[in-house]
Amino acid sequence: MLGRPNLRDEADNHLTYDMITVMLAEFDTETRFRLRASQGADRKAEGLALLDKALQQAQ
Repeated sequence: MLGRPNLRDEADNHLTYDMITVMLAEFDTETRFRLRASQGADRKAEGLALLDKALQQAQ
C-alpha cells in the first residue's frame, strides 16, 4: 500500500543502507589487499630481508 512511510520502513531503509556500506567497505578492502599482494608477489625475498633487517635493529 502506498502512502507515508512508517517508522518500520525508515528502520528497514537504515538497516539496508548500513549493510550495503559494510559490504562495500569489505569489498574495497579485499580488492586493495589482492592488488597489493599481486604487486609484491615476486618480491618475497626482498620483503623477508627487510623483516630480518628490522628485527636486527630492534634487538
